[in-house]
Order: sequence, then structure tokens, then C-alpha cells
Amino acid sequence: MLEKAAAILDVIERGSASSAEIAEAAGISRGTVFRLVGAMARLGLVTQEGGRITLGPRIAQPAAAGDGVPAANAWADRLVALRDATGAFAVRLHQLHSPATRVCIAEVLDLHASQRSQLGILASLRADPVTVTFLAWQSSQPGGARVPAAVP
Repeated sequence: MLEKAAAILDVIERGSASSAEIAEAAGISRGTVFRLVGAMARLGLVTQEGGRITLGPRIAQPAAAGDGVPAANAWADRLVALRDATGAFAVRLHQLHSPATRVCIAEVLDLHASQRSQLGILASLRADPVTVTFLAWQSSQPGGARVPAAVP
């Protein structure tokens, strides 16, 4: 079963996928994928939303720490302070996942907002405010900017 769970993770590391797409790409029956994804979601290894499966926060957070980014829970107080200072409905911390994607590794949501959790969700790098801020932070780190080719 561990090999099958690893195969599922291998597929969704490349981007979100449906159960059927995972089954086909990993060579695992749909029933097995369904059962394993359910168990993996309960453990925080994957996230399911709208029929799509992505890496979960339990995978994203250690990856961030290994990349020199403090663990997501170390950011909680700062994210709460930023949310309260700005009045934002959601404040999120992202990490570069691939040359073309970022992943949410920590977030603080306003309890009264209709925002959905983005923890573990992969998002495309594009010239939006989050990416601009992300790249500005990266450029302030030792070694300078590492702007992915996918970003205009």
C-alpha cells in the first residue's frame, strides 16, 4: 500500500488530478485510489476539492522547512497580525513548488469570511499580487532573486 500511496503522490506532485487521472497515470484501480486518497486526506497528505486532488499541508509544510522556510506554525502570529492590521479576509504564506507553481503552506482566515482554505493547494505563478510579493520576498533573501522562467 505504501508504494501505491507514493505513486499517488508522484502523480499529484505534477499538479492537481482527479481520481480517474491518478488511477490511469499510476496504474492503480479507481477503487484503490478512492480508498487511499480518503485515508491520505484524513492524514493531511492530500487535499480534495471539487473533484481535484492536490498535495496536502502535511506535505507542503515540511517541504517548506527543508527549503529554509520556517515551519508554517512559526508564522501563525505574524499572519494573524498581518490579517488584523490590513483587515484582509485571508492571509496566506506560499512556497515555490515548481518553476511554474506555488503552494500555500500556511494561512489565517477571517472566521466570518466565505474564503475557502487554500492549504496545500497548488497555484500557477503568474503576474498577480501574490506572485509579485512572493518574488519580492525571494529577491531579498541571500542569493538574490530566483525568478522562474514561467513568470513574465
